[in-house]
Amino acid sequence: MASAGISHLGNKTAAYREKEFRKVLHRDSVKACVSANLPLTKLNNLEFRAFLNKHIVNGGSIPNHS
Repeated sequence: MASAGISHLGNKTAAYREKEFRKVLHRDSVKACVSANLPLTKLNNLEFRAFLNKHIVNGGSIPNHS
């Protein structure tokens, strides 16, 4: 899902692409939580974070509530 949002980056540097990927990932994760009526504070739950890190590629990049 997030990769489609950054396909326009083409030949940009790896650091720039990573920064843009994180922006898209953060925006999409907040959008998903809001649409599911999931409070953003749930992103700080230790079990939820462990799940994201284990099962989602770049799951550690998803922002926490702060």
